[in-house]
Amino acid sequence: MAAVLCRDAQVGEADAATTARVVSAVMFLAMAASVNVAASVDEILRDIREQIAVLLTR
Repeated sequence: MAAVLCRDAQVGEADAATTARVVSAVMFLAMAASVNVAASVDEILRDIREQIAVLLTR
């Protein structure tokens, strides 16, 4: 993930690594959260995409 984020010339290696860890955490929490036990895969993916979109606009 960090390598993909580094494709943006404005993103340094350290920031890319940190952002990759945050993205991984978002993914893990979305998949493991008990509030999502009844959610479909598509709903969980949509939630992850929405959270990451907010993260990447900063």
